[in-house]
Amino acid sequence: MKINVQLYVAMSVDGFIATQSGDSDWVSDSENFDSTLEQAGCYIVGGQTYRQYSPDLFPIEGLRQVVVTADSSLAETTSRSPQEALQLLEAKGYDKVVVVGGAQTWASFINASLANTLTVEIEPLMIGAGMTIAEITDFKKLKLTSFEPLPGGRVKCDYEI
Repeated sequence: MKINVQLYVAMSVDGFIATQSGDSDWVSDSENFDSTLEQAGCYIVGGQTYRQYSPDLFPIEGLRQVVVTADSSLAETTSRSPQEALQLLEAKGYDKVVVVGGAQTWASFINASLANTLTVEIEPLMIGAGMTIAEITDFKKLKLTSFEPLPGGRVKCDYEI
């Protein structure tokens, strides 16, 4: 069984996922995000993002979590690589996972050609400078599969990678 990997990203209109200091408190609550996580039943998060938002956001109650980090004491289930994280979840019978961040983790999935889809929720604001979605190593052409206006002037775009 090959697990379906969906990257889920919130970003500003000018393409940033966080301010230069790493703050992303400007991201709106999203029913789409919550629903996507519930459908998958599990998620992967990078160690830096986990540390930044724990315990306020992570772990998410009722969902299986894998933290990609070299620090095995950080969370109950950790892996040293995206490949290992996927193997752990496949062994538990999951057929879909959502990668919720951060930039280094998204980049590692993209660069290893492990991600199937990318969902981007665009927030109606401009930050001016900050962190981008990923430092990818190769040019990637994406196929838009859906586009949906959301409340508050946000837009959701789904892409096939």
